[in-house]
Order: sequence, then structure tokens, then C-alpha cells
Amino acid sequence: MPSPKQDETRQEFLNRCTEYIIEKEDKDADVAYAMCVSIWDKEKENNTAKFSIKRLYNKYMKGVNNDWANRSIICSISIS
Repeated sequence: MPSPKQDETRQEFLNRCTEYIIEKEDKDADVAYAMCVSIWDKEKENNTAKFSIKRLYNKYMKGVNNDWANRSIICSISIS
């Protein structure tokens, strides 16, 4: 399955992805489009979550030299 490229717009991704799924997976155009919208939304949701975690880390842990605290936040991010 295709995934969005970093500099790709939503429409560019949907066009590329839909064509790929129609050709490679032999799906109907409407089904392929819906699959691609789902992929786009999930990727953007993941990126938003990663950004939020990074912002929280930078806000509360920046400058903390406590190795235990750094390991603790990394473990909680990995488990979530």
C-alpha cells in the first residue's frame, strides 16, 4: 500500500494511491479512493500524535539530565 510522501499534497496522494490500488489490487475506483482517504487520515493522525508527544517532551523534559526521567518518558511513549 502506498503511503503519503512528506511533500505530497492530499490530492496528489489520493490520485497516486487510487491509481496504484486500482492497478495492483484490482479494486473498483470508489473502493480504492476510500482506502486511500483512510490511509491519508491515519497517517496525518499519526503525525499529529508524534508532533504532540514531541512538543510535550520539549516543554517538560527539555534540559532534564535525569536519565531515569528520560527513560520513563520513552517507555511511556513506546507503550501507548
